[in-house]
Amino acid sequence: MLALKFHQNFLVVYLLLLSSAQSKPLLSSREAKPELLVKGLGLPVSNLDIDPDHTIPSRYIVVYDKNATDDAVDLHQASVLNEVKKRSLTKRNSDGKPLSPMVHSMNLKGWRAICLEAEDSMIINIGGAAEVAYIEADVKMGIQDTIVQENAPVGLSRLSHASTSPDLDYRFDDDADGEGVVVYVLDTGVRITHEVRENINFIPNYAPANTSENLKDLGNRGEMAANFVDDVETDQNGHGSHVAGIIAGEKYGVAKKASIVAVKVLDEKGQGSNAMVLQGIQYVAADVMKRGIAGKAVVNVSIGGPKSEALNAAIEAITKDGVVVVVAAGNSNKDAKTFSPASAPSAITVGAIDARNDTRARFSNFGEKVDIFAPGVKVESIGIKNDHDTKVMSGTSMASPHVAGLAACLISAEPELDDPYKVINRILSLARSTHSGVIQPNDGTVELIAYNGGGDD
Repeated sequence: MLALKFHQNFLVVYLLLLSSAQSKPLLSSREAKPELLVKGLGLPVSNLDIDPDHTIPSRYIVVYDKNATDDAVDLHQASVLNEVKKRSLTKRNSDGKPLSPMVHSMNLKGWRAICLEAEDSMIINIGGAAEVAYIEADVKMGIQDTIVQENAPVGLSRLSHASTSPDLDYRFDDDADGEGVVVYVLDTGVRITHEVRENINFIPNYAPANTSENLKDLGNRGEMAANFVDDVETDQNGHGSHVAGIIAGEKYGVAKKASIVAVKVLDEKGQGSNAMVLQGIQYVAADVMKRGIAGKAVVNVSIGGPKSEALNAAIEAITKDGVVVVVAAGNSNKDAKTFSPASAPSAITVGAIDARNDTRARFSNFGEKVDIFAPGVKVESIGIKNDHDTKVMSGTSMASPHVAGLAACLISAEPELDDPYKVINRILSLARSTHSGVIQPNDGTVELIAYNGGGDD
């Protein structure tokens, strides 16, 4: 909605690297700030009122006050690390599993946080620190549930026509093909050997985000960039490949010469956590800075979960770093304001329509957080059964990459669009120019349909 593995900024901190002499004691539990305490629970966690089935036992995201100095935050992190180091190995989470000995630190242009597993007493102590703004329980994130129909018709035509059209042609300017723009795909990975992704230009020489050595080498086409999930350097689910094909595939893609960077944050079941998504965003921010492509980078996040102020704030920070963020509205037929990243103010939140008649897809979320709609019903793209496979899927997960691809096209064609907010405004302006709108979008929801300006109708 309008208005993270260490490359320079991200550190996976192992306890053996910490000297206890660097730290100061945490505040005692009696000093926990009362405004953070959840009534009846006694924990300084802001989102413990959500469905317990959505939370991950004993895992938390600690967000620092934006006014806290770097020195103060560094000292607090050292203190937390020291406490974790001293923690008994017998400590277990509510599922009986040992608590992880790692703490992940994130730093995104004025937004700093750590992710860790902690027992109740420790998280109460952490919540009492003056440097801490709030704490969230880590929550489950995943792909938006999709509806699949095999062998359905294909088409990008709706994006390039001002209204529904019997034509199945896709029209775009020669210079509006996404060339020179990098699109990061935070998802289940990408099947990097698929023939239909022949024109998906993977960036070469990317360092892996984990310690795995068995990356699939693409030669001149590069490698999968980052994996925060496992040691399997490909897409075992299919969702991420489908999304990438919509963005930049030779046959199915909107931005046919854009470069794709796959950042794996979800597993073969399409499941992950908010902490994994945050690590993926941190990776993107560091990589954009390293390569000097601010203003020429887009990230697509066709992922959803409960509303998270931490995730929304991280998206705002990466937007300020020059990255256009496009997200799926969600497939619950509910108000998008209760989901993240759909509720992120600085992201372009995309709902789904049926391109055959411009009606809002029956599953698409709605509400004032939705910025625009795009085709999301029976969309054909890359499959993963083999290197020739295709698949038809429906969901806002399919609508979002249409707009991510459109953003890449506009950036490549219009050099003056050197800021994410300029890109967003241009996308909305083009949509308004058609005088077409979503049928039955739901009260309080925009009627705008994504349009590339390429049609003559």
